[in-house]
Amino acid sequence: MVTSMLITAIRTWIESGLTTSAETVDQTFHILATAAIDAGLRPAPQ
Repeated sequence: MVTSMLITAIRTWIESGLTTSAETVDQTFHILATAAIDAGLRPAPQ
């Protein structure tokens, strides 16, 4: 789950022409991933 969120964030960033700073993308990902984990979303067992 969190991995797919990271992949989506990076893909969106690249497709948008890298107009946002890497720091902003990283901060946004961490905020969203933390919220997802806090809400109880966990990666599927391997």
